[in-house]
This record gives sequence, C-alpha cells and structure tokens, in this order.
Amino acid sequence: MQEFRDVLHNYQLFDFGFKGLSHTYDNKREGRNNVKVRLDRAVADDNWRNFFTDYQVTHLISPCSDHCPILLKFDTESQSQHKTKCLRYEIFWEREAALQEVINSAWEDSGGKQNLGDIKKALGKVMRALHSWSKAKCINVGRELDKARKKLSDLLVANTDHVAIRQETDNIDELLYRKEMLWLRRSRVNWLKKGDCNTNFFHSRAVWRAKKNKISKLRDAGCTVHSTASEMEQMATEYFQSICTANLSLDQSRVTRLL
Repeated sequence: MQEFRDVLHNYQLFDFGFKGLSHTYDNKREGRNNVKVRLDRAVADDNWRNFFTDYQVTHLISPCSDHCPILLKFDTESQSQHKTKCLRYEIFWEREAALQEVINSAWEDSGGKQNLGDIKKALGKVMRALHSWSKAKCINVGRELDKARKKLSDLLVANTDHVAIRQETDNIDELLYRKEMLWLRRSRVNWLKKGDCNTNFFHSRAVWRAKKNKISKLRDAGCTVHSTASEMEQMATEYFQSICTANLSLDQSRVTRLL
C-alpha cells in the first residue's frame, strides 16, 4: 500500500473524493468475516483538474459484483440553480489610492447606526460600493498582464533602452503581485509556510477548497436527508433565522458605542 501511495506522490496525482457509499469493495461475507474498504478511486494531476474544473465522483451500488462501479460526471454545476456570489473584500484593492475614500464615502452615506441591524446594512452598502468601484475603476489583472507581457516582448525585440524595459518589468511585477493576492484569499494558504509563490498553486488550492466546501446534502432535525437545492435553501434559511433573530432583551448600545 505504501508503494501505491509513493506512486501517487511521485506523479502528483490527487484523489477526487467521492459521494455515496464509503467503500468500493465488499466481500459479501457475513458477520465478522465481512470486509468493506475503499480500494478503487479516481485520481488525476493538476493539469487535468485545471482543464476539467467541474466534476463529481459517485460510488454506485452493485447487486452482483464485489466492487462498486465508480461514476465520473462532468458539468455538475450546470444542473444546479444559479446562486448570487457572496461579496468579499479583495486584498489587491489596497494597492489603489482611492480605496479609503470609497470606504469613507459609502460609510457616511449609509445613515445612522443606532443598532447592530443598522451597522450590518452599512457594512453591506460599503461592500457593494467597493465592488461597483472595482468594476468601474480597477484594472482587469489578467487582461492587463497579457498586455504588459506583449509590450515587454516587443520592447526586448526592438532592443529598446533599459529604462523603458525596467518600467515595464516593474509593471508586470505589480500585476503579478495583484494576481497572487487575488488567489491568496481564495486558497487560504500561507505562502510563507508553503514556500511557493506560484499562482497556479493558489489556483489549484482554491478549486480544491470550492469542491471540498460544497454542500451536497443536509440532515434535518428528524434525521431526514435532503439533497435538492430548494430543500437545502429552505433549511438553511430557517436555521439562520432561528439563531439570528434579534433578542430585544440585549443591550446593543454596548456594541455600537465601540464603532
């Protein structure tokens, strides 16, 4: 078994994970002689996973064979309902001089902040303002990086003076830093600990996290499992409504005074 793990490690093959049964082999014996283990699995390297970003492995039930069939499906996201993406703060915004002004303006325009509900609305308005500003004013890092590389290539071919080449090199360094910061938040990997500044590394970690964190089913209070998008959405809504409903007996001013 160790030799098998060594092969996976040496060729940088990663397990896809799975849905369904926890085992793929059942010797179909009874009692203490019964053996159920996960022998069969699907693996691939980062190049494959970057090309096929949306996939799902399911262990199916086999009434005859002692090995379960493994089903690999693609484009699973197209079968689910489109959801609005959560707005998040981007680290590379801090490279823009206008960031603080955008935040201050949106915060002041959000009105009074007498309780936690008002503060929540104000923070939401700030985040929406940041994303609108980012779309309108901030550069598209990927597009600008392609342009900068093309320009640097032309400068090198034309044997341009060193100053122009240095300026374009610095521009590319800045764009690469912004791209790295863009994927860093999504990957949640400390690049100082990993010792890897390759953006592809952060990208693969982000894709892996997205698949790992995807919720495919929920169990309700009656132990019934629900897997459809509408059922899970209703369960999540009811749960957070129950824990986030305002408690009028609490003194919110102790919190708002600190802001």
